[in-house]
Amino acid sequence: MDRRVPRGPRGPVPRGLRPPVTTLVGEPPLAQLARWRMMTAARLLRESDGPLTAVAVRTGYGLEYAFAKAFKREYGKAPGGYRREARRTAA
Repeated sequence: MDRRVPRGPRGPVPRGLRPPVTTLVGEPPLAQLARWRMMTAARLLRESDGPLTAVAVRTGYGLEYAFAKAFKREYGKAPGGYRREARRTAA
């Protein structure tokens, strides 16, 4: 039996009775993951001096290009620009 199936006191909960995650949380699971990854990336950019490639890898991106594109889509600026602005603001 798949252990990810929600269980009630008498066994698995029927599929039709499971509340969709999107309804409970307000966004699909993959959107939650993407948001969490970008929040983590933003924190790493603010708090570390590591290269962008290292931030990309730590947040689950294999390519710096893919990371930069996703980051810009989320925050409206490239990761390097975000880091510079965050440091200027903090100083």
